[in-house]
Amino acid sequence: MTDFRYEKNRTVPWPEVHAAAMEILAMLRPHCTRIEIAGSIRRRVKCPGDIEIVAIPEGSGLFGEDPKGDSALSQAVDAMVASGVLRPYTLRGPKTRQFGYRDLRSPKVIYPVDLFISSVDRWGVEMSIRTGPGNFAKALVTEQQYGGRLRDGYRVADGWRLYGPGMKLVPTPEEEDFMAYAGGWWSPAERSLDLPIRHEQRPGDLPSPGGSRPAHA
Repeated sequence: MTDFRYEKNRTVPWPEVHAAAMEILAMLRPHCTRIEIAGSIRRRVKCPGDIEIVAIPEGSGLFGEDPKGDSALSQAVDAMVASGVLRPYTLRGPKTRQFGYRDLRSPKVIYPVDLFISSVDRWGVEMSIRTGPGNFAKALVTEQQYGGRLRDGYRVADGWRLYGPGMKLVPTPEEEDFMAYAGGWWSPAERSLDLPIRHEQRPGDLPSPGGSRPAHA
């Protein structure tokens, strides 16, 4: 871990930041079974300050993370950092990589990038949390009896995994699977603490506020 950070730039409009994020996805996608944009870009904030990406490395399996950092994805990111395609790491951990990306359309801008390494069983929890915003994400993992949105008797632990009563693991391969236990589905752009909790919803039957099943962002 280094002593410097890439500064968040709050002046670049969403289309440009989104385009830069899509360039990174295109470079990393061949090494992933799944990869998507999260954070403020996914929420369509007017001027996102950074790029957040959640990915499952190729060949990682149901519970496959990357503790040794030797997956094809990790090796590809290491090579891109070494060659200068990606700017140097500020963090290289088993579940999180932080580095910079220089946008060729705006050469003076270097976006901070967070790459979160996930797995199939906890994808839904991690995408929900990493999409944010922070106060909404905190409510998602706090039980309703304590003022949060998570159904009482459930908890998120052990690296963004959902557990039910008796600490029974509840796989969340899709975001809707987790949010059914955390107040119901709301689109990323709408998420805030003011949204009502929908107690009646269950995985597989999650209408959006407009009445139709949500499409993946």
